[in-house]
Amino acid sequence: MAREGDGRVELMCTGCGGHLGHVFDNEKHANSRSEQRHCANSKALQYVKAKPKQDLKETTMDTASVFLKTTVKKGKFTSLEDAVKAKRAAEGSAQSPENGGQSGESSNVASVSPKAVEADRVEAERAEAERAEAERVEAERAEAARVEAERAEAERAHAETVRLEAEQAEAERVRLEAEQAEAERAEVERAEAARVRAEVEQAEAARLEAEAEAKAQVDRHQAQRKNTATEALKAQQQKLEADENMFLEDIEDQKKMEKMMNEGHYGYLTKQGGTRRRMFGGAKNWKRRFFSLDAAGKLTYYEDGIGGQGVGLKGEFCIPECNSLTSVEVYENQKHCLSFYCPQRHATFWISADTSSERDDWVDYLSLHLK
Repeated sequence: MAREGDGRVELMCTGCGGHLGHVFDNEKHANSRSEQRHCANSKALQYVKAKPKQDLKETTMDTASVFLKTTVKKGKFTSLEDAVKAKRAAEGSAQSPENGGQSGESSNVASVSPKAVEADRVEAERAEAERAEAERVEAERAEAARVEAERAEAERAHAETVRLEAEQAEAERVRLEAEQAEAERAEVERAEAARVRAEVEQAEAARLEAEAEAKAQVDRHQAQRKNTATEALKAQQQKLEADENMFLEDIEDQKKMEKMMNEGHYGYLTKQGGTRRRMFGGAKNWKRRFFSLDAAGKLTYYEDGIGGQGVGLKGEFCIPECNSLTSVEVYENQKHCLSFYCPQRHATFWISADTSSERDDWVDYLSLHLK
């Protein structure tokens, strides 16, 4: 700041010495905290949003040096110091009385104080440091971009290598599969040829064996023809003898059957009776009876028998009207049993003999009269 003759205090930029405005004493504003009123040019202000207090000085210096940096970048001056001197000279000439400026301000603006020169030097050094920092940052960015490009190229080369290796592996797999398929096909063809050859050899062996068998059969037939007449005659004689024996046996059986039918048969048997009373458990009882079979096939059973004749008639059966004659060894704890079914009575009758031979005799006699 520089105090003017009329009591005003001029506000100047510490970086370039440019005019920023005035400070008036004893003109307290309604919302001011002091007795001063600051009047600054609007173009000398820059709005900075939400920056800390310690950065305000640096922000003001950055704002003041915008023109200088722009001028240097455009190539009009070689350094910031030259640009500051030129700007101050231009401002001094613009504010001189010959150019219509204020005389009170020209003397203060045209003169360059040592502090301003030092501030210009500091600003120039800071600007140079910023330029160097920007160049360093740009160099680092370029280096990072180069490294990223190299990494991307390496990744692409690696991906290409992996792709080529995969293609080679796939081609190798296809080749191996084709070779394996060809080997399997050749093996199948060899197996088929071996099978056909074996079948041909087997057929040839079967043909030779059939020819040998046919020759042997012819030989056997020729050998057998010598004894054919004798053997045929002997067989015929044996057949005649067998037929004669069978005929004689049939005659004997017929005579025996006729004799059995005419004579009849009798003897003691045990017959299954009706159901006992409930007090005895309700089981059927067995009673010994005298049975007599006549030539007509009527089977009569009695209470007892004397001299081949029955005494005390109990019942009779017409055997020619019965069927289903069966013989078993044991039935209801009775041994040597036989049974037959009587359709007229709708019942099956069971009889037990003393021995198996007696039961077999009764079966033979009864069979002669069954249907």
